[in-house]
Amino acid sequence: MGKLTFELGETIPKGAEEASVSKRLSPRVSLMIRTAKLIADDREYLCVVRNVSAGGLNVQIFHDLPEHTSLAVEFDNGENRAINLRWQSGDRLGCEFVTPIEDPATVVAQSGLRYRRQPRLQVAHDAELFASGRRIPIVLRDISQHGAGVDSDTLLMVGELVRIKSAILPPLFAKVRWRSHPRYGLGLEQVFSIAELAKLCRDL
Repeated sequence: MGKLTFELGETIPKGAEEASVSKRLSPRVSLMIRTAKLIADDREYLCVVRNVSAGGLNVQIFHDLPEHTSLAVEFDNGENRAINLRWQSGDRLGCEFVTPIEDPATVVAQSGLRYRRQPRLQVAHDAELFASGRRIPIVLRDISQHGAGVDSDTLLMVGELVRIKSAILPPLFAKVRWRSHPRYGLGLEQVFSIAELAKLCRDL
């Protein structure tokens, strides 16, 4: 994504002022707009983190927030934090950390071996894969903007061109990048925007 920055002091929706008092007292970290995963119970959804403070964060979503009993956010460096929803205005969520953090920079900084990576949604979706005239049942295990992971009982060859057909997703054209049978890593021929992928994967 582009290195976009945001302005501090974003407008808080009417009626949410009281809920955000503690957040306004915490210094916010100026950070590039970054993709992340919003985890509602055991389901993962793509989102964009716009700013973060010691007490909470502001998140942009691309579809309705599902009903849930627990909520967490996973940053692109693998840092995972439990959060509570405090307010919502359209596609913006104001959330607080269940456990406040001393230094907000720690949840967005690269730390040790935890390199930043594209958020990869963990799913379990039955689909079909077509390769070399074969029609193969598979299970889609994860998907990102550029790749996907699938389970296949049928042996696939590295470098093989394949097409995935799904009841929910549009046709996906890909190349087999690696294998550890029965798990295979695919590189997608088309690149999705975060908003496109978030909407496509909403019901996976």
